[in-house]
Amino acid sequence: PYRFKTVRKLGITASVRWQAKGADRVITVAALDLLLDDLYRFLSGLHVTPGSRVLLIRNDGTVMSPRDANQNRNAAYARDVSFIPPSDLKDGLLRDTITGWAKYRTDTSAARAFSSEGKTWWAGFEPLQPPASETWIGVIIPQKDLEVNFRQTWMRIVLTGTVILIAGSILIIYLIR
Repeated sequence: PYRFKTVRKLGITASVRWQAKGADRVITVAALDLLLDDLYRFLSGLHVTPGSRVLLIRNDGTVMSPRDANQNRNAAYARDVSFIPPSDLKDGLLRDTITGWAKYRTDTSAARAFSSEGKTWWAGFEPLQPPASETWIGVIIPQKDLEVNFRQTWMRIVLTGTVILIAGSILIIYLIR
């Protein structure tokens, strides 16, 4: 990330270049500027479950998060979204998540349970550009959200099974009579 001069905010630029067939000297470039604030707002708005969180982590363990005034000495940029080292994070859940990611990041296909602030959470991480990505996306979900989903699914299965059993019993009685 770097600071855009026009809006004085942190952002990233994605670009691609190509050369048309037969054009020896003409190279075309397309670029897209994305403010980190917008990316953070988008990721924060993703809701897998009511208590879940989606986050971006770089290989050095820094996580995308808004800076608080006491984390950034420059008051003009105090609320910038930036990649913050785990030691500077106030949120204990994020610190614990980064610790778990560092421990299990080689096994990307598995969801892992971890505890933070007396609660059990589940986390899964994937590199954005496998196999060797500089940035990872992670999803953390509180176990209580999963239990609620499990109970709802289990009740649907039991209800469906009961309806099928009753309908089957009525059909068998009808065929026997």
